[in-house]
Amino acid sequence: DMVQIDTESSGGLGGTSEEVFGPLAVLLVGFLPQEYEAFRAMVNDIEADMVKVVPCTKALLDCTLEQALAADYPQYEQPALGQRRALFMSGMFGSEVVELISAYK
Repeated sequence: DMVQIDTESSGGLGGTSEEVFGPLAVLLVGFLPQEYEAFRAMVNDIEADMVKVVPCTKALLDCTLEQALAADYPQYEQPALGQRRALFMSGMFGSEVVELISAYK
């Protein structure tokens, strides 16, 4: 079931924890170079440049999500043709997730 994000919560999304968890980062999977750059620019435009934006590489696909989010900034690699896009957000309050998603739309 889909659950609405509680923008007033100071804990993990969906009440999963007392606090947010994971590094303050976003992992972009399957994004083309111009989409990756546009996302980074949008993050800077909304003054959220403290959020680490990580492009997913082939090597990161074999890691855990925790390892991928904690990775040093890898060199961008073109995703495989037909790879679906996915966005993993970490270390954010509900209101921050909503703000980032709204800005991305």
